[in-house]
Amino acid sequence: MSDAREVAAAWAEWTADAPGNITTSLRVMTLPPIPGFPFKVTRRPLLVIDGTAIDRDGRTATQSAKTLLATLRRVAEPVFDSWRATDIAEVAITHMDPDFGGLAHRTDTALLGAAEGRGAARSRAIVDAFLDVVTADTAPFLMAELRQLGGALGQRPADAGAVGHFDADFAWFGGVVLGKKRSAEDAAVAFTAARAAFAEWVTEYTVPTFAADRDRPQRNYPAEVRARVERIRAAIDPEGRFRGDVSVGALAS
Repeated sequence: MSDAREVAAAWAEWTADAPGNITTSLRVMTLPPIPGFPFKVTRRPLLVIDGTAIDRDGRTATQSAKTLLATLRRVAEPVFDSWRATDIAEVAITHMDPDFGGLAHRTDTALLGAAEGRGAARSRAIVDAFLDVVTADTAPFLMAELRQLGGALGQRPADAGAVGHFDADFAWFGGVVLGKKRSAEDAAVAFTAARAAFAEWVTEYTVPTFAADRDRPQRNYPAEVRARVERIRAAIDPEGRFRGDVSVGALAS
């Protein structure tokens, strides 16, 4: 983590005007010993930048990936470099998500930075706050990340549904595994500290598939979209059989 601040700052500046054919995440992960994983990437916190690029809008995946990687490599030499050309089947495992499986855990997520104020300075400030939170000596996170938004994720297609784009700089996500050393209360304290650090940028919106905390409700979409969604639900599902965890009342304040 000795070069983490410099690498993260370079990534933050790059995200401010990144092309629409590449999406990435900045993560801090502390991996336990895992069969098949290099020893040097386990047992200690590491800054990880992963992502996927495709050919789109006249720009090739190789061009966009090379630009990003050159930016990062000018700052520091990676401990482990797995960026490479591959096929679409590998995209699902590129992110290296920890398998929480049946482990008791807690997560927190939020969209940070409304689009109208986007720029390199704000991106750097958010990333600095993120590192302050997740590298603190008492931080309990198995993994924590800022997922890059903007680019194609910030552009609403003409035929989009209720959630057609994300009006934010980053999606924050943190995960804590519970056990003898970490309780649900510890996780709640860590999440509250993270929200306090991000306070000036929290949009009160989230990504629907990331919303897992009923104690901290956030919106998936604005009020005018909510009204339209409710009209559609009433028409096609009058008995509410498919509301469940994805109902507006469960996820929106």
